[in-house]
Amino acid sequence: SYRMSALERGQPLRPKKEPPTVTLAAAEHKTGVDLQVDRPTGVIKGIVTGPDGKPLADAWVSVQQDFEAMVRGAIGERGPGGPPPGPEGESRTVMVSNEGDDAGGGGTYPPALTDAQGRFEITGLPHLAFDVIAEAQAGKLRGRAEGVTPDANLTIKALGVTSLSGTVRGPKGPAALFTVILEGPTQTRRSFTDGTFSLGRVDPGSYVVKVQSTDGNGQVQTVVAPNTPSTVDISLVANGIVVGTVVGPTGTPMPDVPVVAIDDQGDGRVSISMDGPPPTTGPDGKFRIERKAGKAIVVVLGVRPPVMKKVVLEEGKTVDVGNLQLPEG
Repeated sequence: SYRMSALERGQPLRPKKEPPTVTLAAAEHKTGVDLQVDRPTGVIKGIVTGPDGKPLADAWVSVQQDFEAMVRGAIGERGPGGPPPGPEGESRTVMVSNEGDDAGGGGTYPPALTDAQGRFEITGLPHLAFDVIAEAQAGKLRGRAEGVTPDANLTIKALGVTSLSGTVRGPKGPAALFTVILEGPTQTRRSFTDGTFSLGRVDPGSYVVKVQSTDGNGQVQTVVAPNTPSTVDISLVANGIVVGTVVGPTGTPMPDVPVVAIDDQGDGRVSISMDGPPPTTGPDGKFRIERKAGKAIVVVLGVRPPVMKKVVLEEGKTVDVGNLQLPEG
């Protein structure tokens, strides 16, 4: 059985009624399946102003939807314009793809240019939540509004972008290799070496700056002002270590199995993000993962039902979770 849905430019279209379910037997061919959807007629319009509050002409305004919001809409979570969810316990497979660089492809929409009064209008949008971003003066000014749904009329204030730099020190001195994760109006994830980092074109606002490395983890909060370079110093706290062995249904060690350790949010939800390929078990089925101290969940990837183990990691200490046994099949 398959539940049918429709997408335009990679975005789900809002159904007018419950999407049809089609049941196929082996080698069966069915036609005549009708889907009734709302046309994407949403409009987001408004005014862009400069740092002085005056209307800003010739600013490019675009709408974007982050990957998480795109997947939420595609799998049918309730929300602005989202299709109704499936039955309890239903398994869904979602594929999000970029079909090319043509205008409007891959979930993008043509930008609008503000007029002499700073006004803009973007049409033909599905009723989903978007981030609206305005840029002017060759990228020197930028402003944004998040979670905007059609049909909205808003004002965006474009401020001067700047830079954020800093130093990173671990227990043994400057970190040799580390990853900086920037959370705030500008979001990015980049790797650096030799204990220093610098990020350009950062929007003004409040940020959490996180650092991950084999030397430890750390984070600071900071406020970035318009047109003013900002600096931070981050001290790393030694990682905790979790080890264990992945075994098959009969207890045989399983090599080359991907295993990750993620934050335990305490709400039963599992959210996994990776910077590069995940660690895998060795020839003897054993794994070793370093991550920040605190509550975590060890997850064996690629198996159903999922194999997970909750742990509490302490700075510089090792926790052995023993054998994690894969289900049959």
